Amino acid sequence: MNDVKLIGRLATVPTLQHTAQGTSVTTFRIAVDRVSAKDATGTTSTDFFSVVAWNQVADTLVRYAAKGRLVVIDGRLQSRQYMASDNTPRAVVEVVARSVTFLDRPSGKDISA
Repeated sequence: MNDVKLIGRLATVPTLQHTAQGTSVTTFRIAVDRVSAKDATGTTSTDFFSVVAWNQVADTLVRYAAKGRLVVIDGRLQSRQYMASDNTPRAVVEVVARSVTFLDRPSGKDISA
C-alpha cells in the first residue's frame, strides 16, 4: 500500500501550469516538523517534501494557497528519473497529492467565493 499523509506548512507558493493537453498541474514544497525520538528536549527539525497536484486539486491550491499556510496532504509516493540539462541522470521522490485540506484561514482573504 502506498499512502502518505503529511501535515505541514507550504514552503513555496504553488503556481499553475498546464500540460500540452491542457491538464492543470502544480508543484510545491511542504515543510513538516519532526520531533526526534532521541532528543529528550523535544527539539524539532524540519523535513521538506516535493508535492505534485493535478486537475482540480491543483486549481484549488493555486487559488487559495499562500506560503506558510497549514495544510494536510493526502497522497502517494512516486519516484521518477530524468536527465538533467547537464546530461546527468537524476532521481526524485515526490508526493502526488490526491487531496489537500487547509487547516487555517488565509489572512486577509475571503474564501467564501
